[in-house]
Amino acid sequence: MKTNYPINPAYRGIKRFSFLSNGFMLALANLLLKTAFIFTPPDAGVRQRKIKLKSYDGKYVCAYLFEPKNLDGKKTPLIVNCHGGGFILGVFSSQKSYSCFLAKKLNCRVILPDYRLAQKYPFPTPVEDCYSTLCWCDDNAEKVNIRRDKIALYGDSAGGSLAA
Repeated sequence: MKTNYPINPAYRGIKRFSFLSNGFMLALANLLLKTAFIFTPPDAGVRQRKIKLKSYDGKYVCAYLFEPKNLDGKKTPLIVNCHGGGFILGVFSSQKSYSCFLAKKLNCRVILPDYRLAQKYPFPTPVEDCYSTLCWCDDNAEKVNIRRDKIALYGDSAGGSLAA
């Protein structure tokens, strides 16, 4: 590992775990995560919809909308849940489970942007994809029964910085 900064000898072994810096391994990891996400059904009592929306550069990105099945067209608050993953890992099934948990527990809708990832799409693309998701939600609030005055941004890890 080349660096301009001294590395404490106790941390030198960490480079063994740098398989994600290999483009092929990163693509494989993301393929496996995406496959698991697609084939993991949403929790009971929650409906999932895939939405394609246009981002700032005219390209389309996906987002997943989760809503409790018992809403019957009722307007609810919305949480935009920006996923973590170090900006290099895409959505995975535990984030689907957590989005379903939030939707059921808080009786609201949750949207999970599948923002484009770093390395191939450097900053500001992930931020702009999440912002485009937020704008789509505001523009389509009536259509998907979202209360415009009750939209929250949330994220964990890398997603926390996107939400900020």
